Amino acid sequence: MLLNPGELTKPRLLEHPRDSEGNTTWHLNTQRLPDKSKRQAAELASEIVSALGDLRVFYYKPQDWLPALRIEVSASVASNAHRLATVVHGIKHQTATPSMLEPYPIYLADRTVKALARAIPAFRQVTTQRISEQYEGDIGEVFFAMHGYRSEIGR
Repeated sequence: MLLNPGELTKPRLLEHPRDSEGNTTWHLNTQRLPDKSKRQAAELASEIVSALGDLRVFYYKPQDWLPALRIEVSASVASNAHRLATVVHGIKHQTATPSMLEPYPIYLADRTVKALARAIPAFRQVTTQRISEQYEGDIGEVFFAMHGYRSEIGR
């Protein structure tokens, strides 16, 4: 509500979560993984945390009908005015109509997920049939395990 259309804030470092002692914590728990993959997962988690330290966050209000959007970019984008302008320009053009309340790729992802919800019962039926054909135990266990406890219609 503070930004006018076309305004953005200065990119700032992503604020890291802190524990009670003030240490940076990211909840990437690799302790429950099997021993053979635990070391590789811990290395990957370390890379992810390192990359998160490189993120910059800014807010941009592209249109008057939209609230300000939180945008996360790498430090290299945030420190280069031309690259940052390219990101801002792209977001402005991806929110060109009031019927889309987010940038176009997010809008498409949202529509896809909502459409996919209608197909889940069919996927469940096919999966249940294939598992049932190969399962050597009590077939009732398969149907019990594959039973949907929640509505898949997205409401």
